[in-house]
Amino acid sequence: MGGTVIYDGSFNPDDKGLKVTITEVTIDENIQLNSEYSSHDFTGYTPVVIKATFENPTDKYIDTTAFNILDSEGETGQWNAYLEGVNTLDPDGLAQGRNSIL
Repeated sequence: MGGTVIYDGSFNPDDKGLKVTITEVTIDENIQLNSEYSSHDFTGYTPVVIKATFENPTDKYIDTTAFNILDSEGETGQWNAYLEGVNTLDPDGLAQGRNSIL
């Protein structure tokens, strides 16, 4: 947390250069994960709220809608940005030189 990761493009060449900095991670047991908007059953999952800054220092548009969350053991988390009562203010992507805080 607090360190910046710069994507090297090994997973998706279109993301090369994207900078992501995690600024805060909290557990919020009050978030209702199961909703009418998702057919996925989130029973047993722990709701984690992550605040991050995305920076695009490149000269191209970078899509920020598709990425995975990995825990310290490399296990993929279930990403669900559109939960009731949660507003991510997440843009679909970042144009050249733009930043976004989630």
